Amino acid sequence: MSLGVRRAGVTVAARHLHLDGCIDSGAGRITIADRARLEAEACECHGVIQGTYAQLLQAEVVPDLDAAE
Repeated sequence: MSLGVRRAGVTVAARHLHLDGCIDSGAGRITIADRARLEAEACECHGVIQGTYAQLLQAEVVPDLDAAE
């Protein structure tokens, strides 16, 4: 409900991302398997939303966990 889309649409999108190796899913959980690929799938939308989120909350967005490796 918080996404404003039907559950069937989320299922289709999640399946696409799973088959592309972006996420792993099961038992009501979704795990990011390949962050770079997932961001590429999101096109420029990810950066725009991330920037807006940071601006609205006046805080840094979740740090890139891959950078710590």
